[in-house]
Amino acid sequence: MHQSDHRPTRILVVTPTDPRLTGNGGNQRTAHLCEAFARHGEVSTLVFSSDEAGLPQSEGERFLVGPAHFSQRYSHRVSHPRLKWACAVGLQYNRDKTQRAAVLQAVNDYQPDLIVYRYLTQAAVAHPASLKLPFIIDIDDRMSDKYQQLAKTKTNPLKRQAIQLLARFLRVREEAVLKRSSCEVFADAKSPESATRLYFPNIPWFRPTEPSPLPEQFTLGFIGNLLYRPNSDGLRWFLSEVWPQVLQAVPDCRFVLAGLAADKFADHPGVESLGFIDSVSSLYDQASLILVPIRYGGGSNIKLPEAMAHGRPCVATSRAVGAFGSDVEGCEGLLPCSDAQQMAEAIIRLASDREQLQRAAAAAKQVADAKFSPDRLAQVADKALRIALPNPAQQTTTS
Repeated sequence: MHQSDHRPTRILVVTPTDPRLTGNGGNQRTAHLCEAFARHGEVSTLVFSSDEAGLPQSEGERFLVGPAHFSQRYSHRVSHPRLKWACAVGLQYNRDKTQRAAVLQAVNDYQPDLIVYRYLTQAAVAHPASLKLPFIIDIDDRMSDKYQQLAKTKTNPLKRQAIQLLARFLRVREEAVLKRSSCEVFADAKSPESATRLYFPNIPWFRPTEPSPLPEQFTLGFIGNLLYRPNSDGLRWFLSEVWPQVLQAVPDCRFVLAGLAADKFADHPGVESLGFIDSVSSLYDQASLILVPIRYGGGSNIKLPEAMAHGRPCVATSRAVGAFGSDVEGCEGLLPCSDAQQMAEAIIRLASDREQLQRAAAAAKQVADAKFSPDRLAQVADKALRIALPNPAQQTTTS
């Protein structure tokens, strides 16, 4: 896609997750987003992930680093008590005029034709009201939904009400910026597509051509950042409600964890921690079956298609599976579970039947290769650009 003066369409991606660091699902989606749009234009990136707030500093051609955002994983860097509290409770973004100033400076420096915001909340915080450029929003995580789901897990009524109030505040802010956007893409297949809202699935960053063989000893695996609340909540639930049933039926079953803060959960019987790993293959090579126990959270969980791409079947909550919709419907390599009993039975069944386990692994790999590809994302990016820049005078198509 090119502008009428034959220069490439200029796209500014604004994100709190660095596409150069692909060690977690959020960063991987950002990298895929940048690559998909880069097939149709010239992408510049403004990343809000530096330690010091201020106007952006250049880090190479078409790459800027702007003011920091706040989240739990960065709380150790923050000295101010109120900001430290914001990190601790997971308020990820600060409404800060420096972020809006950073966007304005990046627009002035690069003269983009449109902006792509990696998160809905980022758009609500950072998009300057005076800016008239068209913009696209990735609704990967809708924070209001995340906090509404979090409220349901709280037994203390005061905590539940406080979180519900926060969810309503976030919803109002999200709806306001959505009314101004030109187009949205989203990761949850349960959400309906429309003329201006497109499904942009999470796909794995690491995609081996041939999966490694299944280990001889049945081993359950989990990979994820356990500082991220939906991950830690799901794992705690699994260890409390499901894992004892599995161990009783399969006493020699191993459970291997990988990711930040995994060591905190390694004191349970049969549980081992690899900690943070440089290569996801370090986990998948050891695992027979991957656990995705997410009970709440926005978007879709990239752990699921990543495991399938590595030829590993998944046992997951119905919530985690539902986010991928018809892409995974009927796949033998994906076992959705609505409660602890159903999940325990699914794991025990595969642990006791290696032939079924191998069929499930092959089915998982087949679906991942067919449904989760970079080419598919590039097609969605092209369609989104045509929605955001509909004027034929603004663009021409090259063959």
